[in-house]
Amino acid sequence: RDALSMYEEIILEAPQNIVAVKGAARCCLVLGLVEKGRNMLLTALVTPSADSEAALLLATFHVQLRDYERTIMLMSEVLQREPENARAHLMLGVALLESGRLERAELELQEALTWDPTLSDAHYDMARLNLRKHPPDTKKAREHYGDAMRLGGVRDKNIESVLKMPH
Repeated sequence: RDALSMYEEIILEAPQNIVAVKGAARCCLVLGLVEKGRNMLLTALVTPSADSEAALLLATFHVQLRDYERTIMLMSEVLQREPENARAHLMLGVALLESGRLERAELELQEALTWDPTLSDAHYDMARLNLRKHPPDTKKAREHYGDAMRLGGVRDKNIESVLKMPH
């Protein structure tokens, strides 16, 4: 909370200080203040997609608020400028996955892993995606989940249970 307060003081004096706005937004993300963080970014950013880091933060808030269409539009804009941005491909893949567009989500998550094979979140989301396929591809899900864990990802007891992995 102290860091957020410091950032807010800076923003009061300089509302367009994008470094302070991004810092405050990251604090809001950690504190679970999703609406507040999203509103800070939307207020400060004239063109949200112009700053990739800010756009990724904003997309994270959009996903948490289940606003997948905004995430898809925002990440598509970022990727037009930066096609090699692995995190933007990841966020786009997550939004597509959550909105039920599995084929396109898989392409985006694979693209994220092409640009950064060490992206544990992309492996985790590939595991989730493979479990949502009809029929589920548990072999691929297990491989990606294992990769996510080896790369420092956070354990998911639900996935481990479905994959019948030891806890």
